[in-house]
Amino acid sequence: QALSIYESSGDKKGICLTSNNLSGFNYLVYNGDEAIRHAERALQAATELKADTLQADAYFNLGNGYYRNNDYNKALENHEKSLQIAEEISDKRRIGKSAHRLGILRFDTGEFQKSVDHYKRAIEIRKELNDDLGAAYSLANMANAYTQLGKYEEAISSYKEAGDYFRENGHKRGTANTLL
Repeated sequence: QALSIYESSGDKKGICLTSNNLSGFNYLVYNGDEAIRHAERALQAATELKADTLQADAYFNLGNGYYRNNDYNKALENHEKSLQIAEEISDKRRIGKSAHRLGILRFDTGEFQKSVDHYKRAIEIRKELNDDLGAAYSLANMANAYTQLGKYEEAISSYKEAGDYFRENGHKRGTANTLL
């Protein structure tokens, strides 16, 4: 309903924010086509507004929608655009989020060293922003990539550091997942 109200009043920012939210929701409920549809609408409004942060979010959501549909090439393309915009506007939170997502995509496409490189960047930024849980997730994922590369000492070290962050933040599931 909110989207139709914003559309009828011509509120482009409202359209963009609501469409991005709907895209994110549809990604979470495994509806890639709807995630893409809403992200495209958000991107259209963000472009008309010339709103860089909203464009970065729309590209991020587009990437997630394509990821959900197993279209890794389009997912990579859109997440790279999101990262590029975040870098241009020096938005560290968005850079960290995009770098993490690119780490996931590179892992899923078997590009494990590129995955590690993206996770290293995400970890650095997330630590700088005191995002302990974000850093923990990136560390745990990086450990998985190191394992695939046969770099077991680096994997163990990353798992241990992730576990420390999870424990410090009372995150039991994350702690359990990093126990060796």
